Amino acid sequence: MHPYLEAVKHTWRLYKRNKVSVAGLILIIFFVAVGIFGPLIAPYNVFETSTDALSPPSMKHLMGTDDIGRDTFSGVMHGASISLMVGVISAFIALIVGILLGAVSGYYGGKVDEALMRIADFFVVIPTTLLLIVIAAIFGPKLLMTAFIIGVLSFRITARVVRAEFLSWKEREFVESARLSGMSEWRIMLMEVLPNIMPLVIASATLQVAASMVFEASISFLGLGDPEFQSLGYMLYRSQLIYIRAWWTAAFPGLMLFLGALGINVAGEGLNEALNPRLRGR
Repeated sequence: MHPYLEAVKHTWRLYKRNKVSVAGLILIIFFVAVGIFGPLIAPYNVFETSTDALSPPSMKHLMGTDDIGRDTFSGVMHGASISLMVGVISAFIALIVGILLGAVSGYYGGKVDEALMRIADFFVVIPTTLLLIVIAAIFGPKLLMTAFIIGVLSFRITARVVRAEFLSWKEREFVESARLSGMSEWRIMLMEVLPNIMPLVIASATLQVAASMVFEASISFLGLGDPEFQSLGYMLYRSQLIYIRAWWTAAFPGLMLFLGALGINVAGEGLNEALNPRLRGR
C-alpha cells in the first residue's frame, strides 16, 4: 500500500477512537451538505417577501417567516452556504499568510524570527471589529472584504504552529542532506519540511473555519453584514426586534450556526489529537 494511504488509514484509526470527534465529523458533513445543496432545495427566493409575515412554522413555511414574510427555512439554507464560504475563505487566507510567516520565522530564526513574531503580535492587538466598522463606513459592508480581513488578522495561530514545527524539523538529517546537495533554502522549506507538517497545519486551519464563521456572524449581528447576502449572522441581526414575538427567526439560524461551529471545533480537535503524537493519550 502507498505510504500516504497507510498514513491516512492510521490517522483514521486513531481518529475514530474518539466518539465525540466522530459525532463532530457527522455534524460537519451535515453542515457542508446544507451549505452546498441548501440553496438548491430552498423552496423560496431568499429575498422574496409575502403577506405571511411572522407566520409560525408550518407545512407551507417549515421554519416560519420573518417580519416581512421571507421564508426562514430558505434563509437558513442560503445562510449556511454564505457562512461556510466566509469560514473557508478566511481560513485559507490565514493558512497562506501563517505558513509563509511561520516557515520563514522558524527556518531562519534569530533576528528574522524575532521581527516576524513581533509583526504577528502586532496583528493581535488590532481591534478587528473597529477596523471593520471603519472599512464598512468607507467602502460599505462587503462580504468578501470581511472574509479577507478576518483571514489576514487570524493568521497568528497558524504562524505559531508552523514556526514551532520548522524549528524542530530544520535540524533533521534529511534537511541537512538537502542543504549539502545545493538545494535552495526556499525549496527546502516548501518541498522538504512543509509536507511533513501539513497535517498539523490543516488540523489547525479547520478550527479557524469555525472561528471565522462565528466572527462573521458577530459582525453581521452588529449590523455590519453585507445586505446583498443572507448570512446566518444577518438573519440574527434582523431578528433582534421580533424574536420575542417570533422565536423561530432567531432560533433556527442560531441553531444552524451553533451546530456548524460545534461540529468543526470538535472534529478539528479530534483531528489535531490524531495527527499530533504529543496530544495522544492526553
